[in-house]
Amino acid sequence: MKKLSWSKKVALWAGAALALVVVLGILAWVAGVWTDYQWYVSLGQQDVFWISSLSQMAVWLIFTSVGFGVLNLSARAAWRVISEKPRLQRATALVCLLLAGALAYAMSQQWMLFRLATSQA
Repeated sequence: MKKLSWSKKVALWAGAALALVVVLGILAWVAGVWTDYQWYVSLGQQDVFWISSLSQMAVWLIFTSVGFGVLNLSARAAWRVISEKPRLQRATALVCLLLAGALAYAMSQQWMLFRLATSQA
């Protein structure tokens, strides 16, 4: 049996740790959904649970599909431009990183405002 190099061992451990985090995240999500379902069942309002859950999933699916389509088209256009001018690769990556960070910050602020408004109501 061939001995693995240090970098391959680190990559395997990192992959295993990432898989564990993903599995734990999925389990936490399932536990939350199951708790919500049981609460609605105890109130005799299963219809409310199913309507809200299915509408949330439909909205997520629609916006994810549209977002993926827009990202795919823009990535293809950007790839054509970058492949013609290799110097733009680093600049494009930096701009994308800055825009993604700004968007993530703005969304986190909106989420916190939403959570504070709903928890005090």
